[in-house]
Amino acid sequence: MKHKLLFILIILTIFSVLFNFAVISASVVYILSDLGSSQVTASYATVFYGVGNVLTIPLALAFKERIPIKNYFAVCQIGFIIATFLSGQAATYPLFIFFRFLQGASSGPLFILLTSFLGSLLSDDWKKTMTQCTLLSFITAPILGGSWGGWIAYDYNWRNIFEINVIFMCILGIALYLQLRKFSNPLEKTRFDGIGYTTFAIGFFLFAFFLTLGQELDWFRSNLLATCFPLSLIFLTFFVIWSLYHPNPLLDFRLLKDLLVPIALINIWVLFAIYFGMTLLLSIWLTLYVRYTVIWVAALLGVMVFSAGILMHVMRNYLGSHKVWIPFGTGILLLAISTFYTSNFNIDIDFKRIVFSRFIAGFAFALLLPSLLHLITHNKPPEIVPKLLTLFQIVRSTSSTLGATIFYTIWLRRQVFFYERLGGSLTKFSPLTKNYYTQAKTLGLTKSERTPMLQELLTNEATSLALNDCFYLMGLMTLFLFLIFLVTFFKRKSLYTALK
Repeated sequence: MKHKLLFILIILTIFSVLFNFAVISASVVYILSDLGSSQVTASYATVFYGVGNVLTIPLALAFKERIPIKNYFAVCQIGFIIATFLSGQAATYPLFIFFRFLQGASSGPLFILLTSFLGSLLSDDWKKTMTQCTLLSFITAPILGGSWGGWIAYDYNWRNIFEINVIFMCILGIALYLQLRKFSNPLEKTRFDGIGYTTFAIGFFLFAFFLTLGQELDWFRSNLLATCFPLSLIFLTFFVIWSLYHPNPLLDFRLLKDLLVPIALINIWVLFAIYFGMTLLLSIWLTLYVRYTVIWVAALLGVMVFSAGILMHVMRNYLGSHKVWIPFGTGILLLAISTFYTSNFNIDIDFKRIVFSRFIAGFAFALLLPSLLHLITHNKPPEIVPKLLTLFQIVRSTSSTLGATIFYTIWLRRQVFFYERLGGSLTKFSPLTKNYYTQAKTLGLTKSERTPMLQELLTNEATSLALNDCFYLMGLMTLFLFLIFLVTFFKRKSLYTALK
């Protein structure tokens, strides 16, 4: 291939954005401890990276024809590097969250900017290879990023995560900039939808702020959140209506008239919400409550990467016509099996059972992602594909961001529920409590050790049951996807015919 080095550098840049998104998922425990915050806020730094990402993704299409690509990339990459460096130097947790937000905001346009540019240079065969590498990055980068970050934080210091990443991104940025200097993209003064972008940015930020801080500020009992929620709905509703009638909208919702597009986007939202939700929950649960070291957690989650890597190359043969429905349906069923199987985990879970559930989940994601991307872009003219990929990226980043915080919030609330339900029967007059103290005494536990041990057992049981509920909900969501799949499958011929 003529542009092989450019191809590799662009894929690595996309990988680095996804890598940095999840790099703290397994090391957040150490960051919270060092910067003085609680477990309730564990998802904030990941969520606000994603929020920043979502807010700037639409700017890629808006400005990619107004600014030379090498300059556009340089601004984004320099901002990304500076924000990454500052994240590693943060003295407080709120400041750390702010720098993570800047990381996401500076890297948001890179995916659309670089993939659309690279796609214009490649042949059809290499476009398929680019799609395969990009989708594999979506699956592997978050797991590898979390594993890398966890290992560095465990054996060294969490600040080293960002210092090392800065060095890597500087080298990568310089190399890619030198390659991009050889090309010039046609510039055109297109109209920017300033009103649409302003309402979108304000509406989405307020909605994400409401969902993320709801658990800590007690939802509508907080005057701040009670104001944020209706305002976010007003701004987002106005944005949708405005975009439907704007000649050059920020997001082209008219593309949703093709039923395959909204069907695929619904599946993508649920898929990535589950993916990032399960990754965050398992990382924290296995580290804090099952007492696995970060290295073992990384190895367990890495099974998804291994199984996805094995299967992904097979999908090249199914990215055409009706063949895509076979892996699509199979992927949903495998994801349902994995989530329902995980909903039976408890504090005494063994290594093999976790490996099995992650292996099946890896297969599911490897089957689903290429299938869904095919449904979005199938039979679409080249000028429409970047707009569709922008919708794909918005939905992917939104679901990854909000999915993580939604499932984490549900987990925390269910922990409280089960803690109160189980602990209500553990009074000093309860037979259960008396039986526990009798057995603890025979095991040689002193009087001062028995009560803390009971407290730990109660907490562990509550967290395990709460985790089971979260994965059971994920399983129900996959069954909902399977119902959509069945309806779509029996209508597939008419849906494809409508596109021609």
